[in-house]
Amino acid sequence: MARPSKQHDIGIWLKGLLSAGRRKADDVIAAAVTAGYAPNNESGSRTLRRVKTALGIMSEKDGEIWYWRNPAVEQAKPASDDRLDVLTLKVDEAIRLSKPAVPVVVESDGLLTSKRWKNYDPADPKNKAIAEQHRRAQQRFETVQDVVTSADPFKLLESADLGEVEQMLLLVHNHQADLETRSKGKPRYRQAWEVTKRVEKQVTGVDWNTKKGQWVDVPAVQTEETKYVSDVPVDGAKPFTVPDGFEPGEDTTSETEKWDTWIDLARERRKQLWARAKKQGQYTEMEP
Repeated sequence: MARPSKQHDIGIWLKGLLSAGRRKADDVIAAAVTAGYAPNNESGSRTLRRVKTALGIMSEKDGEIWYWRNPAVEQAKPASDDRLDVLTLKVDEAIRLSKPAVPVVVESDGLLTSKRWKNYDPADPKNKAIAEQHRRAQQRFETVQDVVTSADPFKLLESADLGEVEQMLLLVHNHQADLETRSKGKPRYRQAWEVTKRVEKQVTGVDWNTKKGQWVDVPAVQTEETKYVSDVPVDGAKPFTVPDGFEPGEDTTSETEKWDTWIDLARERRKQLWARAKKQGQYTEMEP
């Protein structure tokens, strides 16, 4: 059996990387360089893009960021059109995209590849440095996740990068939706009855008279039905509950105002970071 080509190996790796959903193009390329699948030169980048094209991997732009997406992988969707479900999905996606791009095992079309792996040595200075880097990244990730309970969430903005600002904005919007629910209080209901009223009316209809061989007028009865809601019991009526406002809720005015101010500052921070990134050539109108 012929040995799988380098492009075949890259294809398996790329499908694994995108198996959980789309990824930022910058993150995919950086992960490929780290994995040795895209040497930091022009030829290495061309090989990766050839594999991308061969697999049908799509490039799509969301806002100012380019993503790579495998159309064969079903993308995550909100449980419903409810605002909280949509926000929850956005938060989950922001969390997924903020984590390092690590591929998972994917079927390799029946072909087996073998690689030599060195035993992991935790005492190796290089491995220790990588472990420390991951520890700090995890610690920072957890800090960003706790933005709404942080002692000083405004201070987090000063050191946040673009991805963290987006992530925190979603978390804060989600928190504000919760504040709005708390301020309304629990929904209140009252008992009511659905009454159906039927009225019979004498009308004139038509019928075919066989003897006369023509249509003739005949007396008929027409029933009209109307429905209405009664606040008092009515015999034979169907009881049900109807919304009747909300119970007294929690006063969240000051907290809501605080987060409104925070959002304004976060948007300004995001604008500054985008301007800096564009100036440095990290993001352009063309795919990276």
